[in-house]
Amino acid sequence: ATATTATATATATKAAPHKPNYDARAKVVANIPYNITTDILKTLLPMGDTFSNMVFMFQEEVAQRLMNDGDSGAGDYRPMSVRVHYYSEPYYIRPVTAACFLPPPNVESCLVGFRPKPTEQLLPLAGTHRQFFTFVQVCFAQKRKMLKNNLKAVCDDDITNAALEMLGRHDKTRAQELTMKEYVKLFNFVRGKGQGQQRQHQQQQREEHRERKRLNGGGSDDEDDAKDDEEDEEEEEEREAEE
Repeated sequence: ATATTATATATATKAAPHKPNYDARAKVVANIPYNITTDILKTLLPMGDTFSNMVFMFQEEVAQRLMNDGDSGAGDYRPMSVRVHYYSEPYYIRPVTAACFLPPPNVESCLVGFRPKPTEQLLPLAGTHRQFFTFVQVCFAQKRKMLKNNLKAVCDDDITNAALEMLGRHDKTRAQELTMKEYVKLFNFVRGKGQGQQRQHQQQQREEHRERKRLNGGGSDDEDDAKDDEEDEEEEEEREAEE
């Protein structure tokens, strides 16, 4: 019985070998000119399905700005910081002092790593990635101003006040105080409210058009009514898709 048990165990082990946790995605390690690091990141960070890890040499000041996720409300927080945290998990590796170079530069450097997120790990957006980062750029348009003033370019005061309340933020909040996740929530909220208002406005315009025709004695135009009904059906399908 013991021999039989040992044979069965060996057979089971052979049939189901242990598979190591191996990430087949590629890695990037590079020392690139400091003046193009931002452009390189914009290109590579969204490629989380291709790359699992990236390590770059950065100017220390720039690296600290990119690592910032808005928790401290520091003035060096930028839209690029939001982009970095949306697409990846950045981590600081080590400083590289000016003495390591010959001749020594006037700036301090460091090694910074980024773990790009696969597509399925990215936070869902109520729009395209380009629309989201354009929205973030608008929020940072004038850093000295409060966020609600910058948002006037994309939504009205009622939506802004409701959005800040949803985030649990006061009305004097500035752009550099929001984290990446809060920007995603803010974008989705504003987009949802804005689309709802647009549908409501279009519906109101159609109803006013019908009422004007009725008062002018024009009666009901079958073609216009059919077109309005078709637009109503399309809007209903869009709402169901969003839900």
